[in-house]
Amino acid sequence: MSVVDDQDAHPLGAGAQVGGEPETARDAVNRMIDAGLLDGLMSKVDAGELALTGDGGFLPEMIKAVLERSDTP
Repeated sequence: MSVVDDQDAHPLGAGAQVGGEPETARDAVNRMIDAGLLDGLMSKVDAGELALTGDGGFLPEMIKAVLERSDTP
């Protein structure tokens, strides 16, 4: 599967490269914004349906998920 195929298979374009260079974190965030993922998330926060911080908040849970998926110890 090519990089283009990877981008089509996942809304964030996992493994994408920009101009032949590895993607930056800002590029990944911009793709999330373009896909509407942050707007949906912030709408839930604004409506009181989701907490960003604190026990069970989105950010701690996101960090936990990232660490659990990491290939490094």
